[in-house]
Amino acid sequence: MKLSCVTASYVADLLGYAGAIDWGEASQRAAQAPLLSTIDGILERLAPARLDGIELWFPHVWPAKVTPSLASVVRRRLAARGMACCACAGGLPDPAMDPDGCEELFQVTQMLHAPLIAAHLPAAIVPRLGAFCERYGVRLGFENGHERDASEIIAVIREGGPWLGANL
Repeated sequence: MKLSCVTASYVADLLGYAGAIDWGEASQRAAQAPLLSTIDGILERLAPARLDGIELWFPHVWPAKVTPSLASVVRRRLAARGMACCACAGGLPDPAMDPDGCEELFQVTQMLHAPLIAAHLPAAIVPRLGAFCERYGVRLGFENGHERDASEIIAVIREGGPWLGANL
């Protein structure tokens, strides 16, 4: 069996409390935190679980701090633990409103050799992401939230083409 963990599970560490999470503040702090020491700390804590992969939350691998060289270092550190980046996780901006921001997140995903972005997204933007998925060779796992049943989820991902699926 292949097991992974999403690094978003560790946002409370940055905020220093165990209460309700302010995801906006957590995202900002994660994006500003040092990349390698943050990843190393998470990997060290996860070592006893002997995971096969990790889903790196986008604020942990924010485009402003991930270079091709640093992405290589992250991949090597994962490989040394027998792990791979199996996905990047988090929201994507609407490519109609922020095409550069959307593209940067796909570029980070590609640099980390992750085959998937797992994202909770507004249904309306999902069809606009298919072209990015195809260009970067990255699949999108739509994390449903407001859909009432499977037929609504299928309707959303059908519009995005073969690169999109559901991440339930």
